[in-house]
Amino acid sequence: MTVRTNVTAVTFAYAVVLRGLDEVLPAGTYRIETDEERVEGPSFPVYRRLRTVMQIPGAEDRPGSTRSILIEPDDLDAAVARDSAASPTDAQSPDCVSAPAVAASAAAGAGDRSEADRSQMDAYGITRVPTDYFHVGAYRYTSLKDAVAQAERDVRRG
Repeated sequence: MTVRTNVTAVTFAYAVVLRGLDEVLPAGTYRIETDEERVEGPSFPVYRRLRTVMQIPGAEDRPGSTRSILIEPDDLDAAVARDSAASPTDAQSPDCVSAPAVAASAAAGAGDRSEADRSQMDAYGITRVPTDYFHVGAYRYTSLKDAVAQAERDVRRG
């Protein structure tokens, strides 16, 4: 199976809530990675989305730490639409999330999730295996052959 990853970023001007996430995320820029699998058969490259992952920066006391959550692209699109439709006065209304609400939510969900992850990995014998990625434009591939093929297609088009 050949997998490529499209890496993008989304910026929220206001605090955001995503379906299935038990916390409020503060305004800011978040890295989004979408893994796609090549579908064999057609004479031209076709990819099917496998998963979309959002990178969430860690707490201020742990700079450089991040965690990844699986998200539904439709939920992300809806959150982006709500954010861009909101105005500064909307952000102050009771229907929107305030800074104290964000802080309270962070305190309620605080905990060393990475320690819990390590415990689960140890309990189930899960190991982490680093993977080589080959970047071509906005995409990331796990197969050098596919990365070269994409690069060659890009050269022919360009």
